[in-house]
Amino acid sequence: MNELQIIEYSNQRVLTTQQLAEVYETSETNIKTNFNRNKERFVAGKHYYVLKGDD
Repeated sequence: MNELQIIEYSNQRVLTTQQLAEVYETSETNIKTNFNRNKERFVAGKHYYVLKGDD
């Protein structure tokens, strides 16, 4: 695994779905599936950000 690229959003360091998949040695699809199965446990803006377009 290569070093992770530092990404900041709203002055917070974040990991993309792709980066999480690389760290956990799984697919992006698996990360998304697990997130959707447990979405009620997470708070938008605290545990995750939804980015669209040029965000």
